[in-house]
Amino acid sequence: MTDATAHDVDRALAGEYVMGLLSFDERRSVEARLRQEPAFVEEVDAWEAYFAGLNENYGTVHPSRQSKARIDARLFAAPKRKSRWRVPISLVTAVLAMAVIIGFFVPNLGDAPHLAAQLGSDESNYSFSVSVGDEGDVLDIALTAGDVVPDRTFELWLIPADGTPRSLGTFNQSERLSTATMQEGALLAVSLEPVGGSQTGAPTGPVLATGVLGDA
Repeated sequence: MTDATAHDVDRALAGEYVMGLLSFDERRSVEARLRQEPAFVEEVDAWEAYFAGLNENYGTVHPSRQSKARIDARLFAAPKRKSRWRVPISLVTAVLAMAVIIGFFVPNLGDAPHLAAQLGSDESNYSFSVSVGDEGDVLDIALTAGDVVPDRTFELWLIPADGTPRSLGTFNQSERLSTATMQEGALLAVSLEPVGGSQTGAPTGPVLATGVLGDA
């Protein structure tokens, strides 16, 4: 393979990474290269800059400062010795109860409808748009405000009813993620993590935005 051909392959691969077209294993391989190859980082940065204009099509909706503060406090509470990191069930129960009040929760969904959310916070300048397809198992997320941080990646988390955060995947500018079937009322959060994502199974960096999935 000539140098020109190799460059074209890398450029195409970087574009597929930014657009979220790679499999899980392919993304991990690309993220390993991003830690070692500055030239390949430049290819990814160029694609992210190219697609940045698409973010102007989305508005921003932020949760209240009080909601963000409560979620941050629970996510980063010091864990007890020899216990797994968990979000208290009481917090999740309260969030789901709030979703019921504002009409976001549907007890019997059957086939999952099209869902969407705007994730944000009064305490950061970041916001993200989330949409879920009709089947409920493919999620699209895009950065709509704020900057990509060098040597860091965003990680999307689902906070289910048992209180244990579950990673839905990492992304930079935007990503399409395969997930378990998502339901209306699901609590989502985005944290800032090292490239490759959290190695602990829980957020290790600051939580930049939160939100609840609702009917689109």
